[in-house]
Amino acid sequence: DRFIMAVTDAAPFAIELQPPAIPLVRGGELAIPVKLIRRAGFTESIEFKCDFSPGGVSLPPAETIPGDRSEALLHISAAPNAPLGSVPICVTASTLRETNAYLGTGEIRVSSQIIHVQVAEPYLTLSSEPASVRRSGSADFRWSVSPKNPFQGEAEVKLLGLPKGVAVREPLPRITATAKEVVFRVEASDEALLGPVSGLECEVILHAAGQEIRQRTGKGILRIDPKL
Repeated sequence: DRFIMAVTDAAPFAIELQPPAIPLVRGGELAIPVKLIRRAGFTESIEFKCDFSPGGVSLPPAETIPGDRSEALLHISAAPNAPLGSVPICVTASTLRETNAYLGTGEIRVSSQIIHVQVAEPYLTLSSEPASVRRSGSADFRWSVSPKNPFQGEAEVKLLGLPKGVAVREPLPRITATAKEVVFRVEASDEALLGPVSGLECEVILHAAGQEIRQRTGKGILRIDPKL
């Protein structure tokens, strides 16, 4: 009928999150550095995870930092409709046990500080009209670019969801923050399945604040026609 509490020696480890210098954009991913601070002589493996998820933000499952390492990355992503604004993120770290971590004794669990991540508009959005390509032929697949958030340098764009027998001719297109259009040259083999393929989307890869940012955007349709 009462709680038990005791003051003990400090835990043999602590964990910290480095607040990101850039926002988490809708439809994008962000890597947050995780630092494990080991007290003298502590070399055990540690598991860390987020115990709660802000609305519209996806968090990874628990990850393990081996005994010979003290750094990791927490990869988070935002849904295309994630609420804009600041969201709190923290992780808990614990020693590893074979039994349920929340049952019994012998486990040490600590929390990081709470940091705030800004959820922002995507860097850009892409849209396209339905396109077509013939078997044993090639065609341009054009996407319109709508800038939302400025970025420096160039971004690489990949086309995802192509069916078997259809490929994009390299090199992949690169765009800047002022681009109005991105064009993929798609090629279809004789084995490509005839008919429309929906659900195609683009992945935009750019660099900001020293890290690689990946953002998915757009929905496209490509029809494969018989060869002439």
